[in-house]
Amino acid sequence: MQLFDAAIDNLNASENKLCYNNFAYSMRELSRHILKDLSPDDKVLNSFGIQTKFLIMKME
Repeated sequence: MQLFDAAIDNLNASENKLCYNNFAYSMRELSRHILKDLSPDDKVLNSFGIQTKFLIMKME
C-alpha cells in the first residue's frame, strides 16, 4: 500500500515536471511486485508450458 500511496503522491506533485513519469514508474514497480507475489519464479519455471517451451527450444 505504501508504494501505491507514493505513486499517487507523485501524480499529485504537479510542480514536478516528471510527476507523470514518476507515477508511471511507481505503478510499473507496483504491478511487478503484485505479479511476483501471484506467480513466484519457481512455480512459473516448473510449469508444464514453460518446460515444454524450453524442451522445444533445445531441440531446434
